[in-house]
Amino acid sequence: MTRDQDNDGLITLPSGGPPDPKQIGSARIEARIAVGPYSRIYRAVDLERGRTVVVKVLAAETDTEVAGRFLDAAQRLTGLVDPHVVEVLGSGMEGTTPWVMLEYLDGTDLDAGSRRELTMIPATAIRVVLDAAAGLHAALARGVLPGDVRPRHLLRHHGVTKVTGFGLSPPFQTAQGRRLRGHPAYVAPEVAQGAKPTAQSDLYSLGATLFELVVGRPPFGAAGNDALVACAVHEPPPTFAGVGVEVPEPLEELLSRLIAKAPERRFADPAALLLAGTAMLPALRRLVLTDPAVVVEDGRQLGLRLPLPEGDTLLGRVPGEGLAIDDARVSRRHAIIHRRGDELEVEDLGSRNGIRVNGVAARTHKLCPGDRIAIGDTVLRIDGDRPPPTVELPAAVPASPVRGAFGDVEIAHGPAQQAGAAALSMPGGASTAARLHILGRLAPLLASRPSARLLELKAEVLGVLGAALGADQSAFVRVDRGQPVFEARSGNEAKVLSCVLPALERALPGQMALVSSVRVGQDDRWGVMLAPVTEGGVVAAYLVLVRHQSSFDDAALSTLEGACALLSLRSPTLPPRE
Repeated sequence: MTRDQDNDGLITLPSGGPPDPKQIGSARIEARIAVGPYSRIYRAVDLERGRTVVVKVLAAETDTEVAGRFLDAAQRLTGLVDPHVVEVLGSGMEGTTPWVMLEYLDGTDLDAGSRRELTMIPATAIRVVLDAAAGLHAALARGVLPGDVRPRHLLRHHGVTKVTGFGLSPPFQTAQGRRLRGHPAYVAPEVAQGAKPTAQSDLYSLGATLFELVVGRPPFGAAGNDALVACAVHEPPPTFAGVGVEVPEPLEELLSRLIAKAPERRFADPAALLLAGTAMLPALRRLVLTDPAVVVEDGRQLGLRLPLPEGDTLLGRVPGEGLAIDDARVSRRHAIIHRRGDELEVEDLGSRNGIRVNGVAARTHKLCPGDRIAIGDTVLRIDGDRPPPTVELPAAVPASPVRGAFGDVEIAHGPAQQAGAAALSMPGGASTAARLHILGRLAPLLASRPSARLLELKAEVLGVLGAALGADQSAFVRVDRGQPVFEARSGNEAKVLSCVLPALERALPGQMALVSSVRVGQDDRWGVMLAPVTEGGVVAAYLVLVRHQSSFDDAALSTLEGACALLSLRSPTLPPRE
């Protein structure tokens, strides 16, 4: 999609779909900013207030439940003025289409794809979380429960985080047909199992957001919806230490409480989180790493970085003295940053426009990494001179998108190793008698029905392999455009597919065959073996075998790979891709 940028720096999308309205309520529409699956967002001018606003209009075909929740949240929040909630100015119906008018802010959301830093230092991340908790607390007092807390719904504006996205969380459907609100990467375990969202499930989502802000990815990575839901329910919560990121012990404890599996182990409500998190801030102020620095985060000198030595650093417009800021609204000697060891403090020097720290006007303010100082039209960020540790994963096999889904022992064979197993089905290929016996049972089956599609032979093929390799259950998973296709014919089969999907997500990127294990409950673990059936070098399906209380071995995997190679010879009989 082509996008043009207007003079104000907003992104205006080209016209398409239904025509844009010229006026909604008291707002005169000026430009379309964005289009989503459920809404269109416009920049507009409120003719009654004489100010620039944002108008969000729901699509005409929006689910009535979503539309009702959207309007109810807007009406409850109208009139709420809170520094941590995007202000709702009004709402209503344009014909049969709901709309809401919001304050216009020039900030950016905290989604990893849009924020400048893929990761945040702990002090910044905890400030974001505490701001969000304050916003959730204010909304909860109005009877509004977001049900979809995530980085995309947190807006950073002049160093302050505001919560948005209330009431508009598109549902998604799991393999079992359950419709869930929110995003599967942040959904709480009890919500994933069908419970109604609560304040504590929102705190789980906020904990998942905290993990992403520090690490750079959600707790269980970027995987399919059902894999993420399965991990939320069955996998142990991740830790910062478990992915190689060093944080203060109190922050690790805070994360463990936020993303605890059991709701009763989390904080009771956002107010309790605020109390616990605020108590951490004094300790975080001492996390300055060797030489701190001040970075221009917004302004004409975007990206300019100046180390803060021991002593005083001037902020102003004097060339060669401290940080010379190219901003007409900054005084020649506007403010000064004092550094005394690990302690940092900013002081306004009587400037005309003053300073704001994290969105609040201040004469003096003690600083810690991640704080933002607004000075004139420029925003400065306090930073350490070393970035957070990066996450390094083993390079022997492609990185799992759902780390922690597997046991300590795992066998992974890439395509090259599978090619060796393919020789089992070719003349002259070395093999044990047992493997040849299994393949020998498959060959007559395939030859007896040469025109049958592989899906039609699924039961017979899985029956032969399951019995020969001692599987308790088996499944055939078709792959379309790199994604597994769920075709469960019973609740039990759907459960099997949902539980083994993390292993499929693990195997698909590298077209691997795996012997692994997946967690089915808090204590139960299944052994899983799977191997691909290819078509023109592309994975077209996976054969999956499951043992409930034991695991498969390397020899079994080689046998399964040989069988899949034999089935790949019939790849033209695979169902056509839609």
